[in-house]
Amino acid sequence: MNKKIDELFFTRSIEKKHLAPRIPLREGYGARNLLASADNAPQVVVKIPRRHGNSKGLNGITNHLDYISRNGELEVEDQDGNIYHGKEEQKEIIQDLKKLGIPQESKRREAINFVFSMPPKTDPIKLKNAVRNFAQEQLKNHPYYFTLHTDEPHPHVHLCAIIEGKNGKRLHISKPDLMEYRIQFADHLRDQGIQCTATYRIHQGKERKYQNSTIEHIKKRGGISYVEKNKNSEKIYLKSENPLQQKIERSLQKIKKNYTQISDIFTQNNQKFEAEKMSVLFEKFIINSQSIPQKNNRKEFTEQSQNNQQNLAQESRQIDDDFERER
Repeated sequence: MNKKIDELFFTRSIEKKHLAPRIPLREGYGARNLLASADNAPQVVVKIPRRHGNSKGLNGITNHLDYISRNGELEVEDQDGNIYHGKEEQKEIIQDLKKLGIPQESKRREAINFVFSMPPKTDPIKLKNAVRNFAQEQLKNHPYYFTLHTDEPHPHVHLCAIIEGKNGKRLHISKPDLMEYRIQFADHLRDQGIQCTATYRIHQGKERKYQNSTIEHIKKRGGISYVEKNKNSEKIYLKSENPLQQKIERSLQKIKKNYTQISDIFTQNNQKFEAEKMSVLFEKFIINSQSIPQKNNRKEFTEQSQNNQQNLAQESRQIDDDFERER
C-alpha cells in the first residue's frame, strides 16, 4: 500500500548510474508528506542559492566559509564532528582540501552550497541535528562543513559540500534530486519531533513561482526592476506570460486523479482517518487550483501579436499619409 502511494506522490524514472548514488527514500514518504500537508504543516526548504563572484576552486570555498561563519564569528562543523572556531582554525579546512587535490583556482565548481531552512520558532538545535543526520546519510562520501544561523527570524543551516567524493563520484544535483533531499530532510526533522511536509506547490493546487530571485530582492529593497518599469510593454508582457500553462493544467489533472486513487487506497484498507485527511487536502487543492489565472494559449498569443503588428503598420501608414498631405 505504502509503495503504491509513494509512486503516486513522487516517482523517479531516470537513474544516472555514473553519478553519485542516491540513498533510497524511506517507504511511506508519500502518505507522510500528504497527510502533513493536509494539517498545514510547514514546508521544508532545501535550496542551492545562486552564488555571485568567485565560487570556484579553493578561493571560492574560502569565500563561502567566511560568509557562513560570519568571518569566523560562528563555529563550523565538519563531517567528522570537528568544530572550527575563528578564521585561524578554518585555515585547517583549506589545508585539508588542498591535500585532496583541489586547486586554488579552478575552471569548475568544487563545492555545492546548500541552505536548509524552517519557519520562525522552529527549534534551531533540532534543526541543526536534522541537518547533521541528513548529511551523514546522504553525503557520507563527501567532505562537508555546516553552520547554524539564528540571526534571522527563520533559523537556517548553510552546508558546503565538496563535489568530488572519496569514491571519485561527483555530486550532480538536479531538481528531482533536490525534491528527494527535501523529502529525506523532512523525515529527519520528524525524527527530531518537528512537524513538517515536503511537497511541490502543484500538490497544493498552486502555480509555481516564476518570479526571478533578483527581482524579489530589488522589491525588498524598495526598488523597481526593469520588468516592473516595462510591464505595459507588449514585449515584456508576452515574456512574462507563463509558457507552461498547458503543462500546469495536465499536472493538475494528474494530481487530482492521483489524490482520488490515494483516498481510495486508504478507504479500501479501512484507514478512515487518513481517507478523511485526503478529502481535506483534495478540497484545498481544488480551491487553490481554481485561483490560478488562465493564460492565453500559444495560438491566441500569435493572433494577438499579428493583430498588434497590423495595427502598428496601419498607424505607420496613416502617419505617412498625413505627412504627405501636409506637404
